[in-house]
Amino acid sequence: DVDSERGLKRALRLKELEEKYNVESTWFLLTDEYRLGKETASRLAENGEVASHGDMHDGRFQSLDSEILIERLRRSRKKLEGLTECEVMGFRAPLLQYGMNMIKAVKEACFTYDSSMPTWEPVRPSTMKPGGVELTNVVRVHGILEVPVTITQDHQMLRILKLSPKQVVQEWKRLACELSGVGICIFLIHPDYELASRENLAYYEELLRMAKDMSPM
Repeated sequence: DVDSERGLKRALRLKELEEKYNVESTWFLLTDEYRLGKETASRLAENGEVASHGDMHDGRFQSLDSEILIERLRRSRKKLEGLTECEVMGFRAPLLQYGMNMIKAVKEACFTYDSSMPTWEPVRPSTMKPGGVELTNVVRVHGILEVPVTITQDHQMLRILKLSPKQVVQEWKRLACELSGVGICIFLIHPDYELASRENLAYYEELLRMAKDMSPM
């Protein structure tokens, strides 16, 4: 997820590193939060995927009136398709907001899948308590494929649990091994945070090597 101008610039740094290992990412981009040019959006779509993170990083997204929510989702999708000249199929809500009204709106906005439901988080932004949906595989909800975020995201690891980048990657590797054979491994990483800084790229590279080793031939 790219949440800021700084994150967008760093995303290109991570993109180059991923190509070294032939690992493809989905880049969930905001369309009105920062200046998003055609060149950058198209570059991120190469050998990977660009999806929508909404128009703004809005913590009230889930509580919006349905018609307003659907219109904002449609506008974001169409803008990304215009920039990348590719079909935009996926959406992830800011702050991993989810609910039936959100799922229905994502469907109405003509997305194919949503990836807003965390399997588990130490502190949910909406409740400030631990929680999640406990899904480890893709399910279909109201005609939309829900791809759960099965590995606890970097924000929670770094900012809530106060782990170092090295500890985060070690924990992710442990969780990925536990999920192997019973569920999918979805990593949610923000280039805005520590793992995309130059001094921590070796840890990101370690994660890429693991992802490459785990990929089916």
